[in-house]
Amino acid sequence: MTSSEQPLDAKSNQPGIDKEGLSWVATEVVDYFGGRTASREAAFFIPYLKPNMVVLDCGCGPGAITADLGNIVTSGQVIGIDREAAQLENARRYAQQRAVSNVEFRTANIYEIPYPDSSFDAVLAHAVLQHLSEPMVALREMHRVLKPGGIIGVREEDRDADLLYPFPPILQEAHALTMRLWQQVGGNPYFPKRYRSVLREAGFMRIQMTASCEYRSNLETTRAWAHAIAHFLQDPHLVNLAVELGWADHTTLSEMVAAYKAWGEHRDAFWCETWCAAVGWKE
Repeated sequence: MTSSEQPLDAKSNQPGIDKEGLSWVATEVVDYFGGRTASREAAFFIPYLKPNMVVLDCGCGPGAITADLGNIVTSGQVIGIDREAAQLENARRYAQQRAVSNVEFRTANIYEIPYPDSSFDAVLAHAVLQHLSEPMVALREMHRVLKPGGIIGVREEDRDADLLYPFPPILQEAHALTMRLWQQVGGNPYFPKRYRSVLREAGFMRIQMTASCEYRSNLETTRAWAHAIAHFLQDPHLVNLAVELGWADHTTLSEMVAAYKAWGEHRDAFWCETWCAAVGWKE
């Protein structure tokens, strides 16, 4: 797969936000997810799809990838599930506007997928698992609803390999704080590198893993990314959490926000992150 220019790396369960807990959505985040495509975000998964498959898209958000998958499995069906009802309303409108009729959206908990055993030919979870406090529970549920011979596809960024320039001490401190908060609220920003072992533990076989890079390298994308992270660092719940744990005070957090916004405007700003992807099969 090739690298791609992306304006943000977040979702309704953006970095550091457990999908079961906090929920803030910056304008830039909404714009990003509305612009996703299966050909780009799910390129690792598409070669294994066939026109008559029934596909489950877990954590589908506003439905951009889901609708694209519907255009790929033309004589099949795609069902998108998410816990955010507002996201699903957006997803339904998105599919209707694009005249994609073989997609359906349903409010559901990924820990208790409301479908019988062996219901789907393929399951996708894009930018989901690292935000869950119990990703293995979710993976075993996805394994349960897959038919024998069915395929799972998972993809998200592993923050162990982030590249940021310029990267002054205040941003180094801010980045480390973001990762600590992410883990404190139940997620794991370093989860994706473990795909091969966790998929195997969940019961999947013949696991294949790949990686690609996404980057921000112009004013539009660095500014959008910086404003989203700044928004995150101003979330009242996270501010209170950081202060209560003694990880930062209000003055330091304000300095971090200002530093990220200044970085977003820097003419030499560059951000790169590694996205891990894997497929596996249910025997």
